[in-house]
Amino acid sequence: SNIPVINLTESFIQHAQLKLSEGKYLFWRDDTHWNSDGIKVGMECVAKFIVIQRNSSNSQRQPWQGCSSPLVK
Repeated sequence: SNIPVINLTESFIQHAQLKLSEGKYLFWRDDTHWNSDGIKVGMECVAKFIVIQRNSSNSQRQPWQGCSSPLVK
């Protein structure tokens, strides 16, 4: 089956570094669940993936490498 998997690792690393410089995190400090900032990073990467997939034909689709540019401010 061709089930796409989105690797959020690089995007989360980039955004975590940005947020940490502000003294903020992408997850709750008392557990490993994403907080609203983490959810926004994940959601924007998934949305970007959906738009790219929807706008390309099946023959043009490439393996998804994840979000490479910061989306959350």
